[in-house]
Amino acid sequence: VGYGTGRAIPYIAPLVKKYVGLDVDKDCLDEAKKYKEKYRNIEIREIDANKLSKLFSKNNFDVTVCLWSTIGCVQYPEKVMRQIFEVTKNACFFSVMAKGSLEARKKYYEKLGIDYTIDIKSETFYSPVWGESRAYSPKEINSLCKKAGFSISRILPIENLAYVIIAKKGEKDAKH
Repeated sequence: VGYGTGRAIPYIAPLVKKYVGLDVDKDCLDEAKKYKEKYRNIEIREIDANKLSKLFSKNNFDVTVCLWSTIGCVQYPEKVMRQIFEVTKNACFFSVMAKGSLEARKKYYEKLGIDYTIDIKSETFYSPVWGESRAYSPKEINSLCKKAGFSISRILPIENLAYVIIAKKGEKDAKH
């Protein structure tokens, strides 16, 4: 979900039977389609993450992956997490920016030459390139996952910049 230009495709597609990349950015869709020749098991679709359960059956995907802080950039993160829960059978792997990483994030935006403003209190960045990009604490990540129905298996820091989260569904959830 929110696969962007598809830069994870070469790493994930060889490991899975089928890879379905979902995004709403038309430029990203076009860029990701270049992988279709090399990886025959990929499908690239323009889909809004707020509508996953309307477009896919319950537990349709074994695992859902949301990298590059997709959850921190969507307008309604709780709704998107609930949608992911509905269409995911086993687990969701996702990353978010870490609270307390303001200086590192500023340097990153500046290095790339991206204009931005910041809501210091919430540690949310706003830019014309990436829109809204929220940061989360482990407590907020836990709350987000719990509201969606996931339990957290692990939260792993990526330096002082972000977290990678492994969120799982319980046995009773996966069977219904």
